[in-house]
Amino acid sequence: MLRVGFLLAGVVLFVYLALELGPDSILSLLRQIGWSILVVCLVYGVYILLRAAALHQCVLKREGLAYRHILGIHFSGEAVKNLTFGGTLFSEPFKAVLLKRSGLQTSGAFAATLTESLAHITVSAALALIALTYVVRHMDLGDALEDGARIIILVVAAFLLHSFLTGWFRLHWAGNITNAVARLHWLPRRITPDATVVYKVEDVLFSIVRQKPKRCVGIIVIELLAQCVLVFELFLILTFLNLHFPLSYPFLIEAAAKFIRVAFFFLPLQIGAAEGVFSVLFEAFGLLSAAGFTFSVVRRLRSLVTSGVGLFTIWHLTK
Repeated sequence: MLRVGFLLAGVVLFVYLALELGPDSILSLLRQIGWSILVVCLVYGVYILLRAAALHQCVLKREGLAYRHILGIHFSGEAVKNLTFGGTLFSEPFKAVLLKRSGLQTSGAFAATLTESLAHITVSAALALIALTYVVRHMDLGDALEDGARIIILVVAAFLLHSFLTGWFRLHWAGNITNAVARLHWLPRRITPDATVVYKVEDVLFSIVRQKPKRCVGIIVIELLAQCVLVFELFLILTFLNLHFPLSYPFLIEAAAKFIRVAFFFLPLQIGAAEGVFSVLFEAFGLLSAAGFTFSVVRRLRSLVTSGVGLFTIWHLTK
């Protein structure tokens, strides 16, 4: 019920912003994009292809698992992420379950999904760190926003350092925490977690980082290319909206957008919040606030198209 309440609040915020920014302005901007949204969908499709390629590389034993099968699994995960309240928290385990149904062991399936997700998060965090550092050094944000940005920079830098040390020194954080929880005597037996499986998942993840450095670098490169595709998508949308902007803006705005899902994880689909943040962000960069709202709507539309493909692949993979 709490999630439903947040969803309704997000819808109310979405409607309020649309009325405040002017429905006529937003509709006019959407008409400017018109059928060009198909180009946006195709570009986002390239992003999905790259993410699926990264996931394919994360599967250590790929006997019988063709790339097109992994691609279907990733499309299925996109549908779950975009159409459910759980978002990424549901989509990643769902992809792992589909991998397990495809013949992988439980530890291998979850390790592959976790490795790709962590690689994606790490690359996103690194790009966001670069962008935020640039913004703090070269733009006038005001004291309050600048202090907040510096705090975020420190948090992201700490996350990246923690990720590197964990992978390099094989620190079983998740396994040790699970083992500690399993030792709690008051915990009911039926919900006692199995630390053995968690240790196996972490070992598979570490084997990619330490024992297969070429594959690890390949995964990072693919994830980096995927992020470049998102920046190019943003560039295209701004161009279709007939906005004038420096070439650095798509990168900076895309990097800033990484924090929306994190900051508003409690809000299903980040509806309303994403539109509000992009409206403020576009205004801060000297662009139209209504264009920021429209940009968010366009990305929702292409996500719905992707989700439609994902629903078909879910039917195909589970029939």
